[in-house]
Amino acid sequence: RCQVWAPRADAVAKALLAEHQYTSAYDYLKTAEEGYEKEGMTEPLVRTLQTMSSIDQMLNRNEQANMLLQRAVDAASHLGPDALPVRSRLLAAQGRLARTTGRIPESREYFKKALALCSQPDKTTGDLALASISMGEAMLEAGRKEEARELFLKGLSGSENASYLLNDCLNALRGLARISTEQGNYEEALAYLYQAEGAARGVLPADHAFWAGLYDQRGWVNILRKAAPEARADFFKAISNSSASPVISAQSREGLGKAWLDAGEGGKARENLEKALQLRKSHFGSDLLSLGRVYYSLGLACDMAGDRDGALIAYAGAVDSLLKCVEGAERRDLLVQSYLCKAYALCDGEQWKEAAEAFEAVLPMLEGEQRSENYKQLGRCYDELGMKEKADDCWKESGFPRVRMASPGRRTSVKSRSSRR
Repeated sequence: RCQVWAPRADAVAKALLAEHQYTSAYDYLKTAEEGYEKEGMTEPLVRTLQTMSSIDQMLNRNEQANMLLQRAVDAASHLGPDALPVRSRLLAAQGRLARTTGRIPESREYFKKALALCSQPDKTTGDLALASISMGEAMLEAGRKEEARELFLKGLSGSENASYLLNDCLNALRGLARISTEQGNYEEALAYLYQAEGAARGVLPADHAFWAGLYDQRGWVNILRKAAPEARADFFKAISNSSASPVISAQSREGLGKAWLDAGEGGKARENLEKALQLRKSHFGSDLLSLGRVYYSLGLACDMAGDRDGALIAYAGAVDSLLKCVEGAERRDLLVQSYLCKAYALCDGEQWKEAAEAFEAVLPMLEGEQRSENYKQLGRCYDELGMKEKADDCWKESGFPRVRMASPGRRTSVKSRSSRR
């Protein structure tokens, strides 16, 4: 009987999912899952468990979703060697769930394993849309953007599956927006995000975690396109929907602080960046790059608000965090900016010895005009300290004529690139 009724329950569930009747569909999927398991029908069992997990994620039942995914992984281990694409797809799904719940390093490991098992989606099963989207996410995490874009578009065009797997379609649209953003196509990114918003409107509940993630992502796109008012509106929406997600709360507070910085509102920027810093310290203290980025922005906000002591503390926090990070372009850029802003703030306070130490520390990371400017500021510091020989060497290296400056001129650039997915 199970061999007959399990596929029938599965078919009814698929029809209900097409109408977005998730709770009713879930009950039929449970009937199908029980039948498939009893009869040892492993392949449809794995697919059913993953579909149930996807629904659980849509309904904010992440713990239940994780348990079902693990059951699917365990069941898939009994499939033959031709099932590598299935296992790969499940690992990608685990990576997505880990990312959703803020476990970023774990998420990347899942995606890496998914790609190692199967670098392309399975083209022999009826689940091509789901497989394409899952593997598109893995490709994106690996930096293979064009391949990811192709897979996302292929998944979205697979209407038979995409029509009821809304969660996967929304992930594909947000993935496409992320690719467009990283390539500088901000208007295209916004179009994908508005498309995702329209698809979820009236289907997902108002308190669903999707909304916080969507508005946070859209806010950062608006930051990049220099649309601070629109960014603030999006971040406010994200924050009001992010009570269950510390990672989104931290990102959106940081984004709101950045938007106020862009508007020249140092006090408001500082208030939000301090909250972002507190959230990161409490929940994501090991993410030192993001911690350094928030510290740096907080220093700029304190500078803008006229609080030099607060700025120095923030810049020092940025330097300390970034020095502990692995090498990378963003880390280097932030570290240079943090050192320089710290040095200029010290000059403003006539703390010449400490300023010279900061200028010396950043010197190996500079080249060209920036390096010459740094030698000039070092020369000034050593002049103020009465260290004529060192000052002479620095002025000579700078290539500038020796002058006595009333102020070095603060370099408080707010340029910093974000690492939020």
